[in-house]
Amino acid sequence: AGSNGSPVLSNSVTKRNGPADDDSHDYPHMLNPHLAAIRKSKRYTPNELLRRLLIESATTTTVGGGLWCRNYGDRVPLRGGYWNNGSGAGLGALHLYGARSNTSRGGGFRPAFFV
Repeated sequence: AGSNGSPVLSNSVTKRNGPADDDSHDYPHMLNPHLAAIRKSKRYTPNELLRRLLIESATTTTVGGGLWCRNYGDRVPLRGGYWNNGSGAGLGALHLYGARSNTSRGGGFRPAFFV
């Protein structure tokens, strides 16, 4: 169904691009090629947990990566991006695009080192 523009961070959902219980890809998605450049609504309250999870940023000079999302249905997060996303597949890339039943052969992964 194509893109419906860039998402806006908000404290509540004010508009959905499809029915809340629809896991299909029949309605528009949203995207922003740089996660940290996502616009925030006027009443948005910054959230430290979302910053730590790389979902929001206090500055646009943080880690790179895009955001692709659908704000309807049951979505499963994928971090790091797909190989074909190019610069949008950076450390902060987040896909909230695919349904739980989605499969793909194009996804990469970001290894983590824990001490």
